[in-house]
Amino acid sequence: MVSVVADLLQGTGFMEYSPFYYGYYSGTFQFEFGTGGATFDFPLAYFLVMLAVFLVNLVAVVYSSAKSFGAHLKTVDKSRAVFSNMVFGFWDYRVSTADGVKTQHEEAATSYKVILESKERKRMRWVSSRTNKCTI
Repeated sequence: MVSVVADLLQGTGFMEYSPFYYGYYSGTFQFEFGTGGATFDFPLAYFLVMLAVFLVNLVAVVYSSAKSFGAHLKTVDKSRAVFSNMVFGFWDYRVSTADGVKTQHEEAATSYKVILESKERKRMRWVSSRTNKCTI
């Protein structure tokens, strides 16, 4: 098990000939800079490049999705979602006493009635103005 993990991390063993590396570059390349030489590990470099490309694409997709989602939220008419906001977001789950639950239930019922009355008034105003336009 340890050798499998080591092969996976180092790019040796079964990973040398896997499609993950899209071929295998054997050995290392020696760079000569002044007195000491630096080694360059091709399998590791190939893995890191693919990882970097994946991460850049992931960040770009997440950023684009978040930007589009934010733009959509800004354009949504919040007055259209009043009932769903009331149904799914009104209840306070921290209320634990019977009196508190009863009070919150009455408050929710009153809020629903007020919203329904205001919607009905708007609808009646719209119908009456439309009727007036038709008679003129």
